[in-house]
Amino acid sequence: MPLPDTFPACLVMRGGELTPGPGAAPRPRPGALRRCASDEELRAAPGDACRLCREAGALVIRARIGGQAHRLAVTGGEAVYRGPRVRAYWKADGWTLTSAEPAAELAEGERIDLSPCAALIAEAMRAEDGGPV
Repeated sequence: MPLPDTFPACLVMRGGELTPGPGAAPRPRPGALRRCASDEELRAAPGDACRLCREAGALVIRARIGGQAHRLAVTGGEAVYRGPRVRAYWKADGWTLTSAEPAAELAEGERIDLSPCAALIAEAMRAEDGGPV
């Protein structure tokens, strides 16, 4: 299942707040992230990779994309994405952005690409459709 067309391509810092920016919704390629069975395998994996697990009832996806750490936790119909520069909060049914906050200092007008977040959401949707966790 693809992400909805309303999924933002990026977030932009405007007036001290992160707001959805322009652009088409990211279309992650299925299986673009190599799935790892352990944290050790994830650390050692070449290129972009992820690890899916269950923690306290949540589906948690840890990933390294472009050499940076990313994380998505999905539980109770809500999801939290944590990237190097942003935390984004989603309603998991329909993947609607509810809020976002910077995880680092951002300049006015600075854009944050949500493609890594979209790739993790695609992995979560694949797991929900019966794929391995």
